[in-house]
Amino acid sequence: MAPAADHLALQRAVHEHARAVLGDVLAACGRAAVDVLPVKGIVTAYTLYPDPGLRPILDVDLRVRPGDLGRTARMAEQAGWRLLGRSIAYRTLSFDVRGFLVEFEAHVGPPGLCDLTVDAMMARAMLCAGPFGTPYRQPEIHDHALLLCVNAFKDKLIEARPAAVLDLEIIAEAPGFSDERFVDLARASSAATLVWLVACWLADSRGSARWAALRDRVGPHAPRASYAVLFQRAIRTRSPSRALLRVLARAGSDRPAARIRAMGAMALKPFDGVTGSALRALGVRPFACLLVFAASILSAPGSVRADGNDDAGAPRALMTCERADGPGRVRCEVEAIVLPGGIITWGDVVLTRMPPFTSALRGRIGPGEAMVRRPDSWRWGLALVARTKGTGDVEARVRLVVCRGASGDSPDAGATHEICAPYDLLVIGRVAVGD
Repeated sequence: MAPAADHLALQRAVHEHARAVLGDVLAACGRAAVDVLPVKGIVTAYTLYPDPGLRPILDVDLRVRPGDLGRTARMAEQAGWRLLGRSIAYRTLSFDVRGFLVEFEAHVGPPGLCDLTVDAMMARAMLCAGPFGTPYRQPEIHDHALLLCVNAFKDKLIEARPAAVLDLEIIAEAPGFSDERFVDLARASSAATLVWLVACWLADSRGSARWAALRDRVGPHAPRASYAVLFQRAIRTRSPSRALLRVLARAGSDRPAARIRAMGAMALKPFDGVTGSALRALGVRPFACLLVFAASILSAPGSVRADGNDDAGAPRALMTCERADGPGRVRCEVEAIVLPGGIITWGDVVLTRMPPFTSALRGRIGPGEAMVRRPDSWRWGLALVARTKGTGDVEARVRLVVCRGASGDSPDAGATHEICAPYDLLVIGRVAVGD
């Protein structure tokens, strides 16, 4: 097969896995009377593309009503899904379902960024037969487009995944999409400035005429013009402050009260896993957290780390590939390391791009296939097949769940953890075959 055909076949296989996983999740949610709304790649692959393999996917994204998160957690426990992460501040749950990452969220973007609610999206969603073995709710196209905008914006635009950007370009061209309805929804959701910035970025960086028209429909300037100028300068700077970018990407709402809520959620995020009563016992107050967080932002250095993570104690990942004398198998290894005090409880490696003269024997290496699984480091082996001589880069995503405050020293020991956080790291290895 040609390289493009190899990649397409790989992504089709990933989608088959995701499709089966979502079928199980939908069935479990139905039994537990939990309304669930699939969003992003698991839906756009089938609604925006002629072949789902054209839309790479790394996880299954779902939305539930805020009041259903507790029931979702109990349902998952009964189903035997492994809990990978839980954020009280952001109202999210992450599980390993049959070796695939499944994420439940109760908001459209981080809390305080957009006024569009999951309840409203559920009310406007259409029940479809679909490819998942059981009926599912398909988001209304304008709701979904706004969610995709918010998703790209909270990733600071410049860090949005290519597939997420392509979704945005395509959905604006899809049948039934109305510029007027979309912009009206953005304004009603206090997200007009956010949408204006996303539209500007797509028009300027991707040459999208459709998004240029959407930008102009919002207005010649963003509703929050000064903020928009600051945001645009930040993403165009060669070495922007990581902390400043993170704050700007959360402060995009047109409503002042929502921006305060967004900053409060960010301030409380480090305390995920610590109960409110425990915080009070320690003398910690949410407003004090917000002040400390704001002070840390103002004093943060302007450098950007190569791995792109906001946490100074974030894990590191590296890929190395053996040099090969001629065509044939090329072995690579990926290693992830955490700082002392952290424990890797789950991880996998997903290949996202390969040199054109190579093919992957497997597109994903799961947690059970790691060659080394120490508390502070995991290592995976992967193999490519080189058809000809050449050099090029192979890219992969290393997805980890790292926990701290553990009562055990092994990911298999059944330990309990106070705070767990997911990480998604890009690694690049150099493949050299021949002279």
